[in-house]
Amino acid sequence: MLKRFDLKKPAVRAGAVLLNLVVSAIITAWLTGQPLTGLAKLRGLSQTFIRGRVTIPAWVFTLAVAFLLWSAVAILLHLIRRPRKAKIHFIPDGYNTLWSRQTDSQINLRLGGTFTCGGGTEDLTILRAGLAGTDLVVFNGIFIPRDGNYEVPISELSLAPGVPVRAVLDFRPADSTAERKKPLQREVILLDNRNRRFSLGQVQFPYSGV
Repeated sequence: MLKRFDLKKPAVRAGAVLLNLVVSAIITAWLTGQPLTGLAKLRGLSQTFIRGRVTIPAWVFTLAVAFLLWSAVAILLHLIRRPRKAKIHFIPDGYNTLWSRQTDSQINLRLGGTFTCGGGTEDLTILRAGLAGTDLVVFNGIFIPRDGNYEVPISELSLAPGVPVRAVLDFRPADSTAERKKPLQREVILLDNRNRRFSLGQVQFPYSGV
């Protein structure tokens, strides 16, 4: 596992400054034709910068390159520290994933199966569900325990990394295009308590109405 670097620590700051000095000295020596023997000691570094015959353009170029190198290091460290976004994987139950027509502009969806949170290190709390391109709505649902105990009514879905959860979510998104007596295949979106959207991909809902 990669160790996180704290840029606020004095030792890290000092190392970054020293790295910039070394890189700047090398570039300056290259531009001015000076030998690199002076880099063996800090005194050699100071002589390279202070006593060396360095023109203004060389200094400008050196500082610019040092800044770009430092920016690249800072971006790399940020990417290393940034947590990965979690993903939700869904495996539908053939008998618990269905749809029917509620009104001319609204449908009933039942989304049942196994939900698994992966790719991240944090728990998720799902509050809304819907179809891509429509407003996400609250849902009613049930949690199905793996030990065979009684089903538990839920109004939110809690997911922990790597722990599969069997549940059924009932919600009513707006949709006037679904055709009666035909399967409905659409992208399903879940919304958590931090207003983040998670796609379950395309899910097929067999028709269950009349």
